[in-house]
Amino acid sequence: MFRLTFALAFVQAAGLNKSKGLITPKVLTSSANVSLNNSKGRRAKAKKFTNFLAEFKDCEKKIIMLSQEQKDLLVGSLLGDGNLSSATQGRTWRYRALQKKDHEEYITYKYELLRNLCTTGLINSIITDKRTGVVSKRLYFNTCVNPVFYSYGAMFYTYDAISRKFYKDIPLNVEDVLTPRAVAILYQDDGALKWKGHSNAMRICTDSFSEAGVNRLKAAFHSRYNISTSLSTKKNNGQLSSGRSPLLRCGVITGYRLFIPESSSAAFRNLILPYIIPCMLYKVS
Repeated sequence: MFRLTFALAFVQAAGLNKSKGLITPKVLTSSANVSLNNSKGRRAKAKKFTNFLAEFKDCEKKIIMLSQEQKDLLVGSLLGDGNLSSATQGRTWRYRALQKKDHEEYITYKYELLRNLCTTGLINSIITDKRTGVVSKRLYFNTCVNPVFYSYGAMFYTYDAISRKFYKDIPLNVEDVLTPRAVAILYQDDGALKWKGHSNAMRICTDSFSEAGVNRLKAAFHSRYNISTSLSTKKNNGQLSSGRSPLLRCGVITGYRLFIPESSSAAFRNLILPYIIPCMLYKVS
């Protein structure tokens, strides 16, 4: 199913469509584009698609032994901005990463590290915010489906039969896989200085995870690295508050963020600094 979906997506992107079981160019009404309808154009596009599909199938069958750096990247980015997707209810998975154009050096690092699992290069995209009109330039890449991602899908994702969706949460064994490099990837994805120029305190935006999951991450930092952190609550009014009784405060809680206080910031910084990509150094005081 995934293979078919991915293939159809490529067909559309390549300007091809299905007609009576054959791959043919889309018929365009403009006379200026009639040349696309000739046999040479059809053969070129069909060959391009056939070569791509063959390469994609080969990638899917690859037996990959991940390096420790690749494992750290997957763990750190799945705790952060990265995600896995499955079109087979968890039987097969692929990985996707996305960053804004300003972080090209960072996403290039990710891509090069997982290049042996990719069939395309980095892809540019432009998104316009309908509310503000602000245009954002982004870069992303997808890997192919590969069995190497299965254990990470099982570790991070739970399938909900009612909504028919997978939900990502911080794994039960996060302490075992939370290496310094994985922490650095997480922070580069979703971390920031709390008040740049005024404080060394930091925060990690773990809003999409459950409270229990963020508490697991909090416990892992303390038990593995002796780094003390606390939880801040994100509310529907966009404000953050810290405290032991967030439910007593006004507003509806929509997520939990990990707060690294001034007293722990030096230890945290020393832990991640060897693995920070130059373009992301602005996140570290």
